[in-house]
Amino acid sequence: MRLANDDLAKRYWAAKPIDQIAPAIVMKFEEFQKWGDSTGYFERAKLCYNRYYGIDQPGTATLQSTDNHDNTERTSMNVPHYKSLLKRIHILTAQNKLQYAPRARNSDAASQIDSDLARGILEFYGDEKDMHSVMSEGVETALITLEAHIHCPWNYEKGDEITADASGEVVFEGDQDFEIYSVFDIARSTTLAKSPWKIIRQKVNKYEYAAMHPEFYDDIIAMNIEYVKDRFYLDPTLRTLETYDDDSCYKYILYHEKNKAMPDFIRDWE
Repeated sequence: MRLANDDLAKRYWAAKPIDQIAPAIVMKFEEFQKWGDSTGYFERAKLCYNRYYGIDQPGTATLQSTDNHDNTERTSMNVPHYKSLLKRIHILTAQNKLQYAPRARNSDAASQIDSDLARGILEFYGDEKDMHSVMSEGVETALITLEAHIHCPWNYEKGDEITADASGEVVFEGDQDFEIYSVFDIARSTTLAKSPWKIIRQKVNKYEYAAMHPEFYDDIIAMNIEYVKDRFYLDPTLRTLETYDDDSCYKYILYHEKNKAMPDFIRDWE
């Protein structure tokens, strides 16, 4: 039986229409957070993070001295072997730059030229756009928080100016972005070996984002980020029970593969 579009939207959360997709995306992200909390996976990541940065860690070595009156004094100090070992692994893994070697599938001259062009673009982004440093940071993040994800979106606000549209707003040619996310900001299916979807939680300046979307200005400005101690967000500077961020808000980005359940999914929802 072939489902109509309306029936499909009722059965699958990612197939909902544009006016209903935002709450569905947030709901799926929160479900992933609950899974990470209930299984203890998030707790493991937090313990690794705290041990790496020495947050709330007891001393691992004790010095003892005794004076002539048999008064014993003890001093504890933290010996960061864990951080030293991870740093060593990070250096061994990322000390050499990745060497890309594009190869043409065909032997004609045009394919060879395309291969040389691809090599030049990769070298340019690696050296000039700091892609090598992003890869290195991704390795370090994975060592600290069990896993890391590199997001490479196309930023339409970067690059050289091309022209101005009908409203007079400047249009840019765009450029590639590189962003690192830990397990706490990437949601995916926990029941499938290969998740057909991923949701990215991105922290953005809400005033800038509201200016980009004036039709939702009041709703975006009203958003605040609330940090609850030791839950879902890693930041060693946030040690109080509740902290509010008045300048930022969360943006959720859904990526979904094109399959039978999502045959018409041709772009990413934000």
